[in-house]
Amino acid sequence: MESVGGGVAMIGRPFMGDQGMNVKTVESVWGIGVGLEGGVLTKAGILKALGQVLGTEKGKQMRDNVAVLRELAHNAAAPTGSSSRNFGRLVEIVTKSI
Repeated sequence: MESVGGGVAMIGRPFMGDQGMNVKTVESVWGIGVGLEGGVLTKAGILKALGQVLGTEKGKQMRDNVAVLRELAHNAAAPTGSSSRNFGRLVEIVTKSI
């Protein structure tokens, strides 16, 4: 979420649990990053991923995609945004139950 909020494309290295699925989502569904090949941390792999994110047309598209998501996230977190309204509604529900 920090990367999306900051408008930064990601390079992922899944380590355990759901991280592999998260990298696939970032890469294939949202189109805002890449995963390291084979999930292995090597200098060559990092340089290749950086080159892809920073120096290709695909990388430009990733940065454009994350800029769109950033704007949506900022709008949702605004005082009148959907996240703020949903949180207010949750507070109403919880306080009525008490």
